[in-house]
Amino acid sequence: MIETIYTAIVGHVIEIFFLLLALVGIYAGKHILTAKGVIKTKLSPEQFLIVKGIAESVVLFVQQKFRQKQPSEKLDLAVEHAVSILRENGINVDENVLHVMIESNLKRLKKEFGDAWKIEAEDEP
Repeated sequence: MIETIYTAIVGHVIEIFFLLLALVGIYAGKHILTAKGVIKTKLSPEQFLIVKGIAESVVLFVQQKFRQKQPSEKLDLAVEHAVSILRENGINVDENVLHVMIESNLKRLKKEFGDAWKIEAEDEP
């Protein structure tokens, strides 16, 4: 009877050991891949707010500074500036995420400014 209990316990201990080994491997692998840039980490709430603010600021900056350029060029410039600012501050964001945030801000700002958005771009030297 003791041997049966012992065998059952050893069997479960071995299963638990391999489960823990797999979890440690997954945890270590995630950190290694994250460190090498293969896996992008999610933004913290604070970082998200920073990225959101930068996305809005670059839209206004590009509209003011490069108003004669084509919309697609402005979008590329906005993403380029946002990536540069964020990386200088230690925040790595996928460029696709920035595209979405910048386009979203652009649409909102165009709606807020209305005709003034176009007039401002046309009138200023």
